[in-house]
Amino acid sequence: MSNEQWRYYDPQFQDPDATLRPDGRPWGTPPQSPDVQNSQTWQPQPAPYSQQPPVGLQSSPYAQFPQDSPAPPSAGPASDPYYPTPFPINPTSGYGQAPGQPPVYRLMAPAAGRPRSSVSFGRAIKLFFKNYSVFSGRASRSEYWFSVLFTTLVILALDLVYYAVTGAGMFYGARLADMDDGTATKGALLALLLFTFMVGTLIPNLAITWRRLHDSGKSGGTFFLSWIPYIGAVVLVIFLLLPSSPSAWQRFDTGRLPAGN
Repeated sequence: MSNEQWRYYDPQFQDPDATLRPDGRPWGTPPQSPDVQNSQTWQPQPAPYSQQPPVGLQSSPYAQFPQDSPAPPSAGPASDPYYPTPFPINPTSGYGQAPGQPPVYRLMAPAAGRPRSSVSFGRAIKLFFKNYSVFSGRASRSEYWFSVLFTTLVILALDLVYYAVTGAGMFYGARLADMDDGTATKGALLALLLFTFMVGTLIPNLAITWRRLHDSGKSGGTFFLSWIPYIGAVVLVIFLLLPSSPSAWQRFDTGRLPAGN
């Protein structure tokens, strides 16, 4: 090996024009190391670890996966002994995700999904007014038909009182103009009371009909079949008599739900 080469590898090379090295030896003198003394080719000593350039993939104490890992956890099956994945893998993010639930489960209220049980006459009247304007959810057959019975009885009772006072039926018979003043005044008050009751129960009657159709598995818009002369009202009554559909709550138990039983 030439002196130029020794000068190049000399770690203490400072001034090529100097005649002596800082330790007193002439320039070009090989370093006094065991490998040179044994006639072996001298090689520069490796730099400290922090100064070594990275060669290939270096392991790190902060590495997420071992170098011998065949695949990251997101790509392995759930039965992988090294990287079990208890949840399905999101193909976009690569992370395990908890299985999502259908919106009907996330949005349903505590009373959603439970069957609408049969109720008594008094309980049906209470629910009739409590769920005054609730069109979502369902209503059982007893809840609906007891409310129909209630409104029918009230109308018949007012009609009987009107008949007892005026001597004629409210929807037929003599007119108020043909009666004396006292009887006509009482008849007018009873007619106004009946009209107020019918208008006040119009919305809850429509709402509970809507919910009863939901409970039978039909859309609330089926109510408008009653507008078809003759046959429409018969079809609507048949739908209102149907038993509860087991899967109706999945379609109609959304939004504001009626008060439970």
